[in-house]
Amino acid sequence: MIDATVTGMQTQQEETKLMKAIIHTRYGPPEVLELRDVERPVLSSDRVLVRVHASSLNPADTHLVDGKPFFRLMGKSGIWRPKDPKFGTDLAGEVYAIGKNVTSSNEETKCMG
Repeated sequence: MIDATVTGMQTQQEETKLMKAIIHTRYGPPEVLELRDVERPVLSSDRVLVRVHASSLNPADTHLVDGKPFFRLMGKSGIWRPKDPKFGTDLAGEVYAIGKNVTSSNEETKCMG
């Protein structure tokens, strides 16, 4: 049952060029995190697009979410609210699309970062 639901959501998202993302538009406890449909990133010629199968938050991510003063001064965080609502780099998945200048990967290559 769950697999069928997930497959249906993926098909609809692919047609509309949307993806699911956990975002935060304000600083605070974990409750400020929201699951939303967002536009899929535009693929540049030297990058790959990854379909994420699993992700996690690391300590730096949690500091970005709660807005500790030190992390607000770093490039990605704004003083009063996040500059970019998306965050995180810990993931496992597979390459979904490849930029035209990428030579070291192909579609369906398993990856993690």
